[in-house]
Amino acid sequence: MQDPATEQPDLRNADQAQQRGAVLRRKLRTAQVAEAPPPRPGPERMIGLAIAKAAQDRLGLELDARSMVETRASLAELPELIEDMSLLLMIEGPRDAMGLISVPGSTLSAILEIQTMGKIGRTTPPPRKPTRMDAAMTVELIDAILAGIDAGLAGTQDAVWATGFRYASCLDDTRPIGLLMEDVSYRVWTMQLGIGAKATREGGLLWIVPEEGRAQRSLPVEQKTDPVAAPPPDPEWARRMERAVMGTQTTLEAILHRVSLPLSVVMGLRPGMDIPLPDNALSHLHLEADGRAVATVKLGQVRGMRAVRLTQDDNAKPEGMDQFHSEADQDQARLRRSTLESAGTLVVDPDAPDGGGPVPHRNAG
Repeated sequence: MQDPATEQPDLRNADQAQQRGAVLRRKLRTAQVAEAPPPRPGPERMIGLAIAKAAQDRLGLELDARSMVETRASLAELPELIEDMSLLLMIEGPRDAMGLISVPGSTLSAILEIQTMGKIGRTTPPPRKPTRMDAAMTVELIDAILAGIDAGLAGTQDAVWATGFRYASCLDDTRPIGLLMEDVSYRVWTMQLGIGAKATREGGLLWIVPEEGRAQRSLPVEQKTDPVAAPPPDPEWARRMERAVMGTQTTLEAILHRVSLPLSVVMGLRPGMDIPLPDNALSHLHLEADGRAVATVKLGQVRGMRAVRLTQDDNAKPEGMDQFHSEADQDQARLRRSTLESAGTLVVDPDAPDGGGPVPHRNAG
């Protein structure tokens, strides 16, 4: 049996070793906490900050997001979540993703009051049906909020579903929602807002976006991209882009002539009246694409159909244009012939003192 006196040093050594181990573990935990980067605020805080900053910067209005709840809903469930008499604003995001922002009457009235009267009243006015003018006065604030969300969530996983949206159109009621938005699952953010310097009024906001994000995860604003890490250029990209652009379709319009007339003459135009054209109108038509003149052409026909011939470059003739027979002179003569079969027919006289008013013309017989 061991002497008790010899056991005490062993126990003391064990206690001291245990204490030293505990001190080392505390130091390691402190070092790890000090080296770890501060956690980035979640989407709730960044969304609330975007709302407050946009309202203050754009309108001088204090909006405080008191509560914020995220849920999921199907397309069929969305109309049931929208408060009556709300302003409905469609928003469009990356790759044709469609979302919706619903501004209840309590919030909308404050937005309108601060812009029209410079302040908000103590009480919320009775609800009314929003108008297009209300939407026009709200769009700037909504886009500023969405831009603030883009900046606040840049570089996070939430940026994939939350960023890239802007105002697209206004809806009169909830019926078109099922036609304009995809049949997918949606993130529904229901927000309760305090309105005014001392939150004298309360309001809300409903923000709806597709659950599956379509935006690319962007870098934070303060983070710089490394040009060395950029992917090498794709040599086939230019050729693919050229094929895509050259494969698009455009509408060509042959413009016979454009004429300017006094408003009094235009208001008096009736069937049977003639509008004078220049002598060379049929031989100098303008071919336009998207409102821009691209060529000068001459009217005629080919294979029994109306056609135009390019007059600026006669060297390159499309196949079949050798059969082109111009009828410009014949058409011009018919258009300018003023044989009128019935009495009382009106013609436009370009030489009239008032700039071309309707002048009665009767048959000689």
